[in-house]
Amino acid sequence: MANKEKLHSIPLVLIALFFVFLVSNSAVTLAAQEIKLSEDIGVNGETSIYGDKVVWSYWDKIHLYDLKTGNDTIITMPEHYYYVARPAIYDNKIVYCLYNGNENPVRVRLYVYDILNSTSSLITENLSHCVPDIYGDRIVWAAERNYKTDIYMYDIPTHTQTQITTRGSASNPSIYGNKIVWEDSRCNGTIMDKNNNSISRDSICIYDLSTKKETRINTIGRAYDPVIYSDRIVWQDSRNSDFTKGRGDVYMYNLSTEKESRISYSGQSSLGSSPAIYGDRIVWQDHSNGKYNIYMYNLSTQKETQITTSGSAMGPDIYGDRIVYRDNRQRLPPGDGYFSDVYVYDLTAGPIEPQAGFVSNVTSGIAPLTVLFTDTSTGGVPTSWHWDTGDGICSTHAMNATHTFTKTGVYNVTLTVENEAGNSAVTKPNYITVTPPQPPVADFYANVTSGKAPLMVSFYGRIIGKATSKGEEPISWYWDFGDGIYSKHTTNAIHTSHTTNAIHTFTKPGIYTVNLTVGNFVGNSTATMPNYIVVIDPKAPDANFSSNIIEGYAPLTVQFNDTSQNATSRVWDFDSNGKADSTDVNPVYTFTTPGIHTVNLTVRNAYGTTSKSDTIIVLTENEIRITTSELASHPDIYGNRIVWQDLRNGNYDIYMYDLSTSRETRITANESNQTYPSLYCDRIVWQDDRNGQYDIYMYNISTSKETQISTSGRAQRPKIYGDRIMWMDYRTRNKGIYVHDLSTSKEIRIISKGIPQYINMQGNLIVWHDLRYISPDIYMYDLSTSKETQITSNGEATFPNVYGNRIVWQEWHREDVTTDIYMYDLSTSKKTQITTNKSSQYYPAIYGNKIVWGDFRNENINIYMYDLSTQKETQITTSGGAQDPDIYGDRIVYKKDSRQRLPLDGVFFSDIYMYDLTARPIEP
Repeated sequence: MANKEKLHSIPLVLIALFFVFLVSNSAVTLAAQEIKLSEDIGVNGETSIYGDKVVWSYWDKIHLYDLKTGNDTIITMPEHYYYVARPAIYDNKIVYCLYNGNENPVRVRLYVYDILNSTSSLITENLSHCVPDIYGDRIVWAAERNYKTDIYMYDIPTHTQTQITTRGSASNPSIYGNKIVWEDSRCNGTIMDKNNNSISRDSICIYDLSTKKETRINTIGRAYDPVIYSDRIVWQDSRNSDFTKGRGDVYMYNLSTEKESRISYSGQSSLGSSPAIYGDRIVWQDHSNGKYNIYMYNLSTQKETQITTSGSAMGPDIYGDRIVYRDNRQRLPPGDGYFSDVYVYDLTAGPIEPQAGFVSNVTSGIAPLTVLFTDTSTGGVPTSWHWDTGDGICSTHAMNATHTFTKTGVYNVTLTVENEAGNSAVTKPNYITVTPPQPPVADFYANVTSGKAPLMVSFYGRIIGKATSKGEEPISWYWDFGDGIYSKHTTNAIHTSHTTNAIHTFTKPGIYTVNLTVGNFVGNSTATMPNYIVVIDPKAPDANFSSNIIEGYAPLTVQFNDTSQNATSRVWDFDSNGKADSTDVNPVYTFTTPGIHTVNLTVRNAYGTTSKSDTIIVLTENEIRITTSELASHPDIYGNRIVWQDLRNGNYDIYMYDLSTSRETRITANESNQTYPSLYCDRIVWQDDRNGQYDIYMYNISTSKETQISTSGRAQRPKIYGDRIMWMDYRTRNKGIYVHDLSTSKEIRIISKGIPQYINMQGNLIVWHDLRYISPDIYMYDLSTSKETQITSNGEATFPNVYGNRIVWQEWHREDVTTDIYMYDLSTSKKTQITTNKSSQYYPAIYGNKIVWGDFRNENINIYMYDLSTQKETQITTSGGAQDPDIYGDRIVYKKDSRQRLPLDGVFFSDIYMYDLTARPIEP
């Protein structure tokens, strides 16, 4: 008999008032056999039921659902925890396990939640594994101490913890009344399963609190996960199956008759979860036929019943006539876990008729067009589905159907659903439009278009637009270089780059027209570049020149120097009008208008003519250059201060420029990389990879003090506003968004689901684009209400920014692969398209009524601005290469790529510039 030892009285170490949100739904009337309870899309975890109350875990929350009223109460966890698991309910108390993702190794805490007063109490902590159970005021669990695992019990009224077992071999307890059962691996020897695997023989043990007596229930198999109800114990047993694959059957032991019975015979029962029992009914999940379903056995009728047919139902619990479980019948893709919904099945209620409904991922496209149809039926849960896709092909017994339309046309689609109560059908006329594939539209370009013979040229072929089906994929590329030599390249129908390249050497001087013909199964098209390649005699002169300055303010006077070789005459064209402006060797020219000025030098000798072009950038009077390192990027501005990251010292450092003092300051001098700075008042935050990890650091300009903010080693891309610092963090199995409050030194995790990719904040609002459903959408979190809101749902929105009630982002268009800037006004719930140019617009920023972005119109990227108050768009820069803008007040900062240095080994050469909308600033 095990020792029952009273260890000590434990006070309620933590009484925390948890945040409770009440979501009011319409009252649930159990008029259907099966009802979906959960609304969240994600990893809805283990379920438990008591009376009319159903609980389940959902990331860092517990849902408490009242079947009588239809109210879903959401219980949130303390903010520095991230995952709740294994909730179990009895009357008005819920026990659950809480995992702290900040700890390594992760240690688990056990809590009890009182529904009546909305408080949680810490029972114990430092658990390595947590599977609690509750009955009345008693909670049981297994805990490992000194490499031994024993059963413990906690009495809620007396705050007393009692150790039930002492042998160090007990686990997975269950309690009913005065009896506690568990599985025990003590000295039972081994047995051979049916596949000759040698396995330990675990027993079921029971402890009676009223008699303080322990009894071992002998089993001849491998028993585990026992559950007790009244005088009956059920468990999973692998004596007739292959234990190494987690397989087994459900067995029962009757304490009154001391008789063991085999309940299931599939050899695949209760795989991955324990069975459950209430009264004469036993339920379990079964993997027979390769699918997960819920089964029930009635001891009074000795009848087994299959409860679900979805093939994805798991983890059942039962109370009275109701069975609860989770199910991934929507077949949603796995993210950081497997998506599932929570269902309740009522054994006594009659079914209600389903109301058919469906959606599809696409409604038009080019043949062959593959469409995924998803059932969205309401009312009663269907048991059968019949899809009529309008092209003579039907699909049955599939909740969601994937169908490929091979012929062009317009199709009606009908879904008929049925269950025991009846059937319902919905038809969507002209729902799917399939158009014929088109020939590819050829295009190409070359790395060089002129030079001396022999001239080697790399040609890059491509198609304009995007092939939307295999029938449109190019399969042949035919090059005609204009010199009597041809090159034919054939690709297969699944060629995904839509390009095929050719290298050709022109050996004779001349001017050549190049043709590219691209074909597919439908037809072909030809792109022609007349007089595209100019090959010059090897003895022709080599044109070249230099200038004393390449950038400055108007009027800008530039000294040019002809450095050509073998030239006998020359012509300068300074304003790109095709007319000669000078024939001097070293002319001087003054540029009076801002913009990019292309300077051309043409030189001649007896063997030919060559030219050299370069650009002179004349800045507007409002634009100043902040840096000259050519290695600066990611600018941010607040007030008179600008910060950026700079590679001038061999690693990235953070620098700051004060516009009021015209002074540059190096903020960091660590040998690691400091990147992605963000600025608010006198505080700068950044991502730092010192010690081989990524963490967030802060520098206070007023105190000249640096502070480490995060310690996870996996924190990235911070933003700061007021006393709050926000960043993305990979410290757990999924990326989260964290906020550190400098006023309280408190860190919270604001989202525990999703895949955030780019974050911004202003005031109480945090925005990001999220890949939780694969395609990107914009989400928002309000720190004042602790509420998350999905802003877009088209799967095409990225890189958001926020100011006041307005959120801006870039949104890409699938048809032409371009992007536009959009805005959402939270006060009016209205979405507005800001740009309509056919080029692409990138990385918007907003301040007050002004929105700025990088714009690639006219084959050059510049900064543009839109004023919401005047509804006027303005081009800010004209010199090209300007991107990644930020705005504060009337000042816009951005990086501008160098026109003299091409990217090298992944390094893009750029400097930081500022544009003042109101006055000409003083050049630093």
